[in-house]
Amino acid sequence: LNNKASKVIFSNLQPNSSTTSTVTKEPMSAEGKLLEKYHTFVQEISQDPKVVADLKKQKLDFIDLLESLPHVGDRVIADVRFESLIKKLVMHISGSITRSESKKFLDASTTKTSTWIIKSFRDMIENKMGMTIFERDEDGGLEEDEAAAPVINALCNCGVVNLVLDLVADGLDSQLQLEAIRLGIALLFKEGGALRVQTLMHEHLSKPDSESFFLEVRLIIQKLKAWHDWRKIILLPEGEDPKPPDEIWIIRFLQLMCEGHFQPNQDIMREQKNSAHSYNLLDDFVIYLNCLSRIPCRTSTVASIRVAATILEVIQGPCEHNQSHFTLNTELIETLNRINRAKVIHDCVPDEEVELKKISIDIFQGLLEGQGEKSPIYERVLSVIHLDIVQMMSNGTDSGASGGGEGAEEESEDSVALRTESVILLQMLCNYKPSLYDELGISRNIEDIVGSGTAMIEVVWRGDIHRRFF
Repeated sequence: LNNKASKVIFSNLQPNSSTTSTVTKEPMSAEGKLLEKYHTFVQEISQDPKVVADLKKQKLDFIDLLESLPHVGDRVIADVRFESLIKKLVMHISGSITRSESKKFLDASTTKTSTWIIKSFRDMIENKMGMTIFERDEDGGLEEDEAAAPVINALCNCGVVNLVLDLVADGLDSQLQLEAIRLGIALLFKEGGALRVQTLMHEHLSKPDSESFFLEVRLIIQKLKAWHDWRKIILLPEGEDPKPPDEIWIIRFLQLMCEGHFQPNQDIMREQKNSAHSYNLLDDFVIYLNCLSRIPCRTSTVASIRVAATILEVIQGPCEHNQSHFTLNTELIETLNRINRAKVIHDCVPDEEVELKKISIDIFQGLLEGQGEKSPIYERVLSVIHLDIVQMMSNGTDSGASGGGEGAEEESEDSVALRTESVILLQMLCNYKPSLYDELGISRNIEDIVGSGTAMIEVVWRGDIHRRFF
């Protein structure tokens, strides 16, 4: 390759003079030596800053070309329109997928071009947002949403949403699936929920042939669980961040599908009524979280935060059937108890442990949201929840989690939020079962409730009076 180039690309490659393999220490064939040198060359060139910059520029040039195409509504003479080209690309990928009873297949060459096209669609959205989806996951907001809205709407009009869901299926290349999941996340980013994208997804997943998506989601979650089961406690060197498998993004994808309490997608996570076989993903969430809660390390905590946040998103609103299933048919409450009792050990970070505990308390509140008198959900929660640890957190004395206790440094913002949310949960439980006020030594005085940083209003809902603590 060096000889064929107009100029030498890399002059520091060693000559092919070695006669033994660096791995096996056995004599190598001429073909083996050539392959070893080729892989060295590829590794060198892939790390060259100029090559990387050129590749990025080529990709941006392609996206600029796409975005420069006139739209269908533009009054100009043109041979190619933006929407027509995108639809053609979508049809090319969709039309190349073959199906068996439970799997989908795509030949190798089409897989490569499809992966590149899907990645390009995401690049278009990220360019408008001014940040990657990885940055948007932590930062960004309304301004980025408004900037990306035109291209997201155009992609929605061209069938890209359906394509994303079709590409998450058993039998298809894992890298292609990952790019489809990331594109789906880019499409779903919007403060309060991307209603149009969520609606399109629900319509597509409500079709009888959509079960391949839910089957693959279950398989991915099972693989994630197996990854943690196999590695157990992972002790990271100081300064190194956790690196769970990239497939963890499927959890964020499912959370964003339900963002803003979009109940149709909340319900479809539990049951697909139009499919021959239904997959209850709520069970998979709990099984995965249960596994993570038994492996005390930072890698597990980071994954637990994502799973717990998704569980919270599929019950808020409230989604009553999901509330019932989680409470009465799974080990979610027992798992939350284990999370709340966990101490900061190994390489765990206190702030991340506090964040996870706060989501845990939020889930308890979400399970109880809107429940009236003689609620089986309240009864189940009260019979299983570890009230002692919740009361400790409400007093800020859970030193193993939040750094509280005597001589502790000033509480972090997350620690204060955890303490306040624990107070709210205790008030909800005491309001349902007044005898707990005396058992736990909690004041019934409304002024004391307000003084604790919380407040209460009474709401008439479905003919009943509900006390709402916040």
